[in-house]
Amino acid sequence: MGAAIGMTLVSASGDSGMPDTPCSSPYVTCVGGTHLVASTEGVIEKEWAWVMSGSGLAKTFARPYWQDGDVTADRRAMADLALNSSTEQPMWMRRWSKWEYFGGTSFAAPAFAGMLAVVNGYRRSLGLPRVGFLNPILYGHKPTRSTFRDIEYGQTEHYHAGPGWDYPTGLGAPDIAMLALALP
Repeated sequence: MGAAIGMTLVSASGDSGMPDTPCSSPYVTCVGGTHLVASTEGVIEKEWAWVMSGSGLAKTFARPYWQDGDVTADRRAMADLALNSSTEQPMWMRRWSKWEYFGGTSFAAPAFAGMLAVVNGYRRSLGLPRVGFLNPILYGHKPTRSTFRDIEYGQTEHYHAGPGWDYPTGLGAPDIAMLALALP
């Protein structure tokens, strides 16, 4: 229902290296995982598919039209995009008056949802429309696709990352500032 009224629903791909629910739904933007290493200045030194990034084919959902150009299988393929999920290079968060660190796609997915909230606020300040249902735009709008950093290395138990869309990392890791302006 959310996608039908123009909402982006975000979910973690899971931390088992296998497809997970609700990410298998074509109405959900599925966030997979990477292992990101950055300098103390925030410069990305290297990034690869996280070995536990939930990825693969849905058991019940057919391939949505917007994956036709990237996926040859007849079922919905995951993930759509990826963010750092490695527990070796975790994300930090301030909670209950102290700093804690977390990993996993269950942390990456809400981080991406928060980024989309900031994108919507920024776009509103410019008089641009909100993001809406993101999946068809991610796959079918070339300027939006170009805002993703392709993750070409790394693997899960069953899938390798490679040039272009792949199961563990989808279209890659988004540059949120560029994404905010590239969306139609």
